[in-house]
Amino acid sequence: MLAQARRNPGRQRTMHTLVFRSCDVILEVDDARLIEDVCFDLEKAEKKLISARRQLVNVRERAAEEIRKLTAKLGAAVDAARRSDRSESVTGSGYPLTQDGG
Repeated sequence: MLAQARRNPGRQRTMHTLVFRSCDVILEVDDARLIEDVCFDLEKAEKKLISARRQLVNVRERAAEEIRKLTAKLGAAVDAARRSDRSESVTGSGYPLTQDGG
């Protein structure tokens, strides 16, 4: 198929027209078109695959870090709100207790 694609290009193929240039297009395009373009430039397709894997690992790592930060910050806020609710119910004033008890 690779030899056929090079002998009979049919349409002009450049890196700009190959469907594996964009991850979104790869997911949307039909398999036959993707295979045809991969056969046209297998080396670039392999590089794209490696690049996409690296990118997704980075996205996963950033998401995990964001989850840790969000959990810590929101968890601390929830704990503070619970302590505040308990303090308000003890004083009955609707305001948290101060250091001097008032």
